[in-house]
Amino acid sequence: MESRFGTRVVRCYENRPKSIYAMLADAIAKWPTAEAVVDGDIRLSYSELGACVNRFTLRLERCGVRPGHRVAVLVENSTRFLCVLYAVARIGGILVPINTREKAPGITYLLDHSGASVLVFSPRFGGNVPDLGDALMTIEFDDQELLRLANLQGEDLPSGAYETNEDDTAILLYTSGTTGRPKGAKLSHAGLVMAAMNYVHLFGMEGADRSGVPAPMSHVTGITGGILPMPLVGGCVLIVPEFKAAAFLKFAADERMNVVVMVPAMYSLCLLQPEIHSLDLSNWRIGAFGGAPMAGSTIEALNDVLPGLKLFNAYGATETLGALVICPSSHALAKRETIGVPIPMADVVIMNEDGVECEIGEVGELWLSAASVSAGYWEDEAATLREFVGGFWKSGDLGAKDEDGFIRLLDRKKDMLNRGGFKIYSAEVEQVIMSVPGVLEAAVVGNSCPVLGERIHAFVTLEDGHDVVDRTLWEACSANLSDYKVPESWTISYTPLPRNANGKLIKMALRERLQSDPQI
Repeated sequence: MESRFGTRVVRCYENRPKSIYAMLADAIAKWPTAEAVVDGDIRLSYSELGACVNRFTLRLERCGVRPGHRVAVLVENSTRFLCVLYAVARIGGILVPINTREKAPGITYLLDHSGASVLVFSPRFGGNVPDLGDALMTIEFDDQELLRLANLQGEDLPSGAYETNEDDTAILLYTSGTTGRPKGAKLSHAGLVMAAMNYVHLFGMEGADRSGVPAPMSHVTGITGGILPMPLVGGCVLIVPEFKAAAFLKFAADERMNVVVMVPAMYSLCLLQPEIHSLDLSNWRIGAFGGAPMAGSTIEALNDVLPGLKLFNAYGATETLGALVICPSSHALAKRETIGVPIPMADVVIMNEDGVECEIGEVGELWLSAASVSAGYWEDEAATLREFVGGFWKSGDLGAKDEDGFIRLLDRKKDMLNRGGFKIYSAEVEQVIMSVPGVLEAAVVGNSCPVLGERIHAFVTLEDGHDVVDRTLWEACSANLSDYKVPESWTISYTPLPRNANGKLIKMALRERLQSDPQI
């Protein structure tokens, strides 16, 4: 046990790197010639990546960046993102990743709120870079510049000998912002290191593993689930700039991918590709997923097609820096309606509205504590005091523990439905709908009703080539749910449901569709 942020007492790994950059430095010392990153035609060893990081650190120094300064990055999944990540960490700065789908107003808000003094951006996003005058320096960073840094001769080292405290903020990661303005979660060096170590230990990552990263590197899954575990084991980051199922499978086979973290819909799309039966995917050993439940039919199909693949349901959030609840692969099918059990390095309690821990089977809010949990929100003391209590982060998710300690996630507090006084957890209804063959994903939301308060509406996305009618879905729900939980109206299409970059469903967008379209 250790004290973190002065007040929290949490379990920590004893032997660990002291910062994000120290992780890379250790890997360079141990495996200098090992392949560190594959990015299209770009392949760099650890020593080559380290040289690029050193030279980019010098460039940041010349821009006046010093410890504690914020450096924003608007760069797609690429080696350049890794270079900026480690360079900012080396200098003791704070990285502010920006979702590449953000437009100028959102980018301006993040730059202003974080107080970033430098923005590193890809040329393709230059049109969205705001002109903030002397308040912001900009660095355009493309692959040609990366290769120039990699091919320079001689050893270029940063001029400063920067000291980093483990509790210092390394990354300021803004939440998805599905409601209101996004909040900047402060992610410490110690938290990021231990989140990466959690993935290594829990998934059984091995030396020289190769990690595919289709998740956005500007979000927590890409950073702690895809990038940071690799230097701990001397592994290689396999960069996926854009997820296209057929191309991803070929890339995974060609590069002998061992591990990946994706949302369930991505696995379903992979199963629809005929190439999955002919490509050599025998190296693919670890398949983690989160953001949504995985249908039992999908798990069974993956077990048949890829018998060597171990599936892990992983539950976490930006504020936890990674998964703190995991369903072991041995229970992936039998416990598919749960998110798993708390990891050994975390404490997860389910609390009622009075702040008292719930009994087995009783529904309450998940509170999570671990060394990786954020210290709070940047420049938002009110939100920090509201959402962080006694070292726990209040997730806003409702769930219950079963007799085996597995946690069933039922709903977001704000998404729970109330039909005529009956509480309805949308996850329960969605799981029944997803059990119907041909259903790819489902989302249940409330449709305003002057009599009952809310009636249940289901948005359903079908797999290509399947034709499922509402009567079939209604019959499945009627056979498995209480009558008041059965949806009364349906929207069935082949259009994917709206999700944020973390893969989480944006139910607000679906509610807005209901309100704006009287025909639904």
